[in-house]
Amino acid sequence: MGTLRDAGRRMLFWGALILVVWAAYELFVRVDAMALPLGMFFRMWFGEKVPFGRAITYVDWRILETPGLLVLCILLGVIALSTRRKVKMGLVIIPLSVLMGFVLVGVRGLITPNIWQTLKLLPLILMVLGSLFSLIFHYAFLSKQKKRGIPPGTDRNAMPYDPFGMRGTERTRDNQYKGN
Repeated sequence: MGTLRDAGRRMLFWGALILVVWAAYELFVRVDAMALPLGMFFRMWFGEKVPFGRAITYVDWRILETPGLLVLCILLGVIALSTRRKVKMGLVIIPLSVLMGFVLVGVRGLITPNIWQTLKLLPLILMVLGSLFSLIFHYAFLSKQKKRGIPPGTDRNAMPYDPFGMRGTERTRDNQYKGN
């Protein structure tokens, strides 16, 4: 049962990290596409003193749909990374990831019928599965603890997920110096 918890934590961590890196890269690449139209808007509004309402009509705001979606992907990944220890946040991450997946499939500029482009959904799938596994473990373990009469939150084997093995190396170094 502990492997289910560990698998869920790993999937959530790596899915969120991949999502943040991918979306940040895509946003960085697309900055040039939105810089020129927005620059024109600000030059008209400030430089030529065109009223704000009239200056807005000259800008095609559809250029900001894809960067806005990428910013939302980054925010979802950061939220998932920062709340991955809170199992019940999976109830929020799962619907948001599914919704983001449907939106990404609907946006033609990000995901095309090409199989390599469709792999961009993989981080969202990892986040959903990781959250599901964590929730399943949490509720199965909680019901098992209730049956045994153990108060919740007293799992002796519960260790926070350490993706880079940094905690394990410190222990071995300490044990190495002590002669263990």
